[in-house]
Amino acid sequence: MSRFAILETTLKLSLDFTKWDVVECENAITKAFNEWVNIFGYHSREELQIIEQVNGWLLANAEGRFIRYPIDPTQREVNNIAGYRVIPDSKSDEQEYFYLYPMAFDEAIKGHPKKQACQILTEKGMLKRGKEKGYEFTIKLPRQIKGERTRCYLLYTLVESEDEEENT
Repeated sequence: MSRFAILETTLKLSLDFTKWDVVECENAITKAFNEWVNIFGYHSREELQIIEQVNGWLLANAEGRFIRYPIDPTQREVNNIAGYRVIPDSKSDEQEYFYLYPMAFDEAIKGHPKKQACQILTEKGMLKRGKEKGYEFTIKLPRQIKGERTRCYLLYTLVESEDEEENT
């Protein structure tokens, strides 16, 4: 909400130009803020954009740009590889997840600062935090997937609960 504070300060500094008084400025900002909240809610717009963009990117590229693991011999050749898609055993409750190569991750968050995107995705449970010093948001690709231990981002698609679905 600091953007509204900036707007309010700007309006107050421009009183000589606008010929408004302080109360009119405050009323204008309050009205704009209330309209914003009615349309977008209290959540950060950037946060929602990052979550939707990355989730959409994963869903759109899940079939064509990821090598499936366990390896599926019937999978078509993958061009422009983004990483690996780990599909759990059908008897497992585990959710599928993706190892994204760094360039693919940059593509998925395009237009957003990397650190901000990583923090938001981690808080939302979509990105697994790294455990090694200096690698806060990347982990090594497991040997069983690929012998080369490339650093990747481990991402999950956003899964909404049935309660959230019923409320929409």
